[in-house]
Amino acid sequence: MYRKREDTDEKVAAILQLLATFSRGETVSHREIETVSGLSHGSPRYYVLVRRARDIYRASNGVWSREVPGVGYRLLSAEQSLTEEQSFRRRKMRRQGNIAATVAETLPDEGLSDHQKRLRQHVLESHAKTRKELLQDERHEQWLLRPIGDKSMKVRPPRTGTESA
Repeated sequence: MYRKREDTDEKVAAILQLLATFSRGETVSHREIETVSGLSHGSPRYYVLVRRARDIYRASNGVWSREVPGVGYRLLSAEQSLTEEQSFRRRKMRRQGNIAATVAETLPDEGLSDHQKRLRQHVLESHAKTRKELLQDERHEQWLLRPIGDKSMKVRPPRTGTESA
């Protein structure tokens, strides 16, 4: 049976206190987290407890954080949350959709019933539609994020249906 370690709550609380001393846009180093928690960077327990502390901090303060490999964790500013994190998540969604579509495409026809063939066709069409919508959203956001001077009044955004009636 699994028994919770007695010092888990204290270590998470120590990491939370450390996170609270930093502002948005700053980076908390792995060394600082090691110092306050007593955990060694790279161990599975380190990542589990840091993830738990980051999740609690995000839920209570609304501050997202992103790992900076080899350095620590950056507390994202509002601007970074709107641009970098959204772009990262969208690319991740596209990758996962591509993997799912590839899995469906590689199934041999002779091993599938008629119903399974229809289901596979639906899945492939659904993934293609979702991918197209994600790409349209990405292009629209790129258009919105261009510097104001680059936006001609005659240029319309690549996405339709967003203008007011």
